[in-house]
Amino acid sequence: MDPEYASAYNSRCLAYIHVGFNDKALSDCSRLIQLKPDFTSHIKHRLAYLYDQRGIAYKEQHVYGQALRSFNKAIEVEPDDARAYFNRGLILFGAKYYDKGWIDINKAQSLGLKIDPEDLAKLKKISAKVE
Repeated sequence: MDPEYASAYNSRCLAYIHVGFNDKALSDCSRLIQLKPDFTSHIKHRLAYLYDQRGIAYKEQHVYGQALRSFNKAIEVEPDDARAYFNRGLILFGAKYYDKGWIDINKAQSLGLKIDPEDLAKLKKISAKVE
């Protein structure tokens, strides 16, 4: 593959994530982020999405520090990225930073992300949060 062919990296990265080839997904997503392709006028949205996808791939590999950094970068690039807040919140829950996790979960909801009530109940149980 032509190393400068960003669209191919994008497609292959997403395909690798879909089938669970996380090492390969990380490689392609990382290369794509380095290229910073301007697919559309919404480059920030695209980059945030890629950082989010890279974070998910790291999370699946249990490389939580890298996942957290990727979600932080997604939020830095696009501060209204509800999925990145949600995913970062889950990482924080896993690290037992429940208060920070709830801040991100609540932020994701305030940005319009619909979270399954059963998932919220599980998070409340994990953190022993009572509302």
